Amino acid sequence: MSDGGRGRFQRRGAEPQEEREPIIFPDDDFDDDFDDIAQEEIQPAAPEVKAAPAAPPAAPRRSMQADMFEMEVVQPQKPEPEAKKEDGFIPDIQTPDMKRRTRYKRRNKRPMPFWAKATLTGLCLTVAFVAVYGFAFWQIMIGRLGSEDDFVKANLSAAEAADIEAEKLDEEEVYEEDFVVEDTPIVSDKDIQIILVAGTDARPSSGKISRADTLMLVAIDRKHQKIKMVSIQRDLYAIIPGYKRSKINTAYYYDSANGNSDLKILKKTLEKNLSITFDDYVILDFSSFATIVDMIGGVEVTVSAEEAKYMCSDKKYGLFPRYASGEGTYIMSGKEALNYVRMRKVAGQNDFNRTRRQRIMLSLMLDEVKDLSYVEMAQLMYAIFPYITTDLSEAQMLGFVSEATNLIGYDIEQLTIPIDGSWNYGQAQMSGATSEVIVCNYTFNAQQLQAFIYDDDMTYANNAKEAEGVRVPSIDNIANNATTTTTAAKEEE
Repeated sequence: MSDGGRGRFQRRGAEPQEEREPIIFPDDDFDDDFDDIAQEEIQPAAPEVKAAPAAPPAAPRRSMQADMFEMEVVQPQKPEPEAKKEDGFIPDIQTPDMKRRTRYKRRNKRPMPFWAKATLTGLCLTVAFVAVYGFAFWQIMIGRLGSEDDFVKANLSAAEAADIEAEKLDEEEVYEEDFVVEDTPIVSDKDIQIILVAGTDARPSSGKISRADTLMLVAIDRKHQKIKMVSIQRDLYAIIPGYKRSKINTAYYYDSANGNSDLKILKKTLEKNLSITFDDYVILDFSSFATIVDMIGGVEVTVSAEEAKYMCSDKKYGLFPRYASGEGTYIMSGKEALNYVRMRKVAGQNDFNRTRRQRIMLSLMLDEVKDLSYVEMAQLMYAIFPYITTDLSEAQMLGFVSEATNLIGYDIEQLTIPIDGSWNYGQAQMSGATSEVIVCNYTFNAQQLQAFIYDDDMTYANNAKEAEGVRVPSIDNIANNATTTTTAAKEEE
């Protein structure tokens, strides 16, 4: 093949190397070399250079070796990222030199000062310790608290079992119309939580039949930011579903005898008579009451002359000679405070005054608890939890703990059921004996109770007003109880 018709590989290999030397090996004296060449010697060759198709800047074909060699010397142009974005692909535009500089920056990044590391480490350790310790402490507390699972059926004697069986209502027996409670719809509100607080003489887990000496509804009203305490007279003559009429606290007695952890008989009794229900319950053994008072250092109470006389003369719950000095203000111990709230046979006073003393004592105790430190509060909880039984869940109790600061600041309002002016004393045969009971207009009291809790109606709160023109029903015609009589309101002897 002639020189003019050589193959493309031969042509590519025979390309003049001197044309690439200025590019591959740049020299500062490159221009000086051309200064030694006469202008006329260069001029004739100019047409051939311009017509050469394989000129280096526009050469379409170049050797692979030359391409690779040139890549090491000439920096490539930075591509435009937007040209590839239409495919959803953005190429890595970092060159080896750029990557080396990035690694250098990471290696030479300014380290965190020692004091900052120590502070951060200490903070993390403190948070971890508090979390672990707090969780363990909470689990210990919950373990000491009685739950609904602790309810057991009481070990009844033969006589007690026979008495309860005799009080059950036969299916064919009905209540007389004169005492039927008008149906009042039960109201509920997501912002108002009602907790039943029952003070008893035995724990549900003791296996002993228990009586409720105190029944109180505590409504946590987050809507109006109030805590509303409603005392329910335990001698209130009530309809007990499934049983003959009796005092309202007898409903708890039946729950205790049957081991009802949901207090279904007491709940149905409140719904039937007062059109109210409770969301949760807390049962307090009276031993816990005395423990709380001692733990907070006692409670300062002003007593009347008659109350002081009872404290030093009636030995049912203990004798306290120092009250012989008469009326005045005393700092009561736990046992003295328990005697004070349970006393009944006080001249010139009735059961309504007993519930009034209970509310006063509870308010005073709450005032004392407000001043306790977190450590003292934890000690108090640890001491009294074994005496408390509740169906509140662990999450609910944690919720109370988290909002304790707000709840303590709520105003406290009080109401007594039945309301003055809507009741009378009466006597009824119960369990073969005559007992004094309180007879009231249930419809009126149910309506006012709902207005107090849900509508924040303070008309009859704190005994500010007595009901007028309210008819009190008679219990003379009750067929499923023995002879009964109704008397005007009178003081308890």
